[in-house]
Amino acid sequence: MQAQNRFFNFKILFLLALILVLSRNGFAENHSIKVNVSGLLSSSTLKIKNNGVNEKIITTNGLVAFTTNINQNEGYAITVSTQPVGQTCIPDTTNAIGIATAEVIVAVSCTPNSYNVGGNVSGLIGTLVIKNGTNEKMLILNGAYNFKVNFKEPLCNYPN
Repeated sequence: MQAQNRFFNFKILFLLALILVLSRNGFAENHSIKVNVSGLLSSSTLKIKNNGVNEKIITTNGLVAFTTNINQNEGYAITVSTQPVGQTCIPDTTNAIGIATAEVIVAVSCTPNSYNVGGNVSGLIGTLVIKNGTNEKMLILNGAYNFKVNFKEPLCNYPN
């Protein structure tokens, strides 16, 4: 009888050990994928995706989580699907693509687009000072000039 009890106790210990091992290694952990957006202008809309799906629409700076978690050691890739008007947003390349082993936070930085504003001067005699806000250009020769400016959005949208 004692031998049966020891065998029964051994089976219970074995099953408990097996359950412990499976609970730690056999079931995949889920990890959240988040983006931390900075530089997004007010009234702007940015759309990003994880692995080409699960699109998030973002209208403010800060931390935003995707609705779908990913499993332990599963791959992820954060991409911009739609840029905000007048801005370019770029996910940090150091961790925008990888394998999840814990919660993932990807920085996404937005900056205003630059546009050239300029023209061409001809018939100039003497000097001409052209101003764009606080930016000045002194022209002493005929020819082209331009200013590199950041606008929230282009002043004109010409059809392609």
